Amino acid sequence: MVGASSDPSRGNGRTLRYLIEGGFAGDLYAINPRRSEVQGLRSWPSIGSIGQPVDAAIVALPANAVAGALRECADARVRSAVVYAGGFAELGEAGRQAQAELTSIAQAAGMLLLGPNSLGAYDARSRSFMTFSSMFEEGFAEGGRIGMVTQSGGWGSQARARPRTAACRSCSGSAPATNPTSMQGKCSTAWRSIRIST
Repeated sequence: MVGASSDPSRGNGRTLRYLIEGGFAGDLYAINPRRSEVQGLRSWPSIGSIGQPVDAAIVALPANAVAGALRECADARVRSAVVYAGGFAELGEAGRQAQAELTSIAQAAGMLLLGPNSLGAYDARSRSFMTFSSMFEEGFAEGGRIGMVTQSGGWGSQARARPRTAACRSCSGSAPATNPTSMQGKCSTAWRSIRIST
């Protein structure tokens, strides 16, 4: 995670917390040159300093720092990157040019790129919760047979919540439970069956 924060309530700290608490079994690397430790993990000054292969980099930096971070990812042969920052094509011609630069860096390196201006992605089966969305504040989903890709992360988050809400209402006739792990019957079945990438 490039730009990892020690504050687990911030966007760039929440993702790291989700990966840790959600049970991701792979190696996690926090990149923050101003810290020696982030949320219990050793903090590295740059992605190139890790010295190990990196499958996916989550870039949680301001727009003006993203291109440099992606170049470092490309130099380190990172296979894919998720970019949270907005401030690109949605802002006009200068932003479109900046976004085109990100695309060019990724294409030249053969690196898959999700973003910019992305809420991230998750795969519940692999426990890979690479998002800063607050949708996991109530608990983590289990892997199921449904996958979804949406243009809008906000819409995807709502679509993920709807079946759980409907199932809870059908079970109890009331609002959804706040603790998904305590749901019974249809509620727990609906919760386990949802897996969405936004």
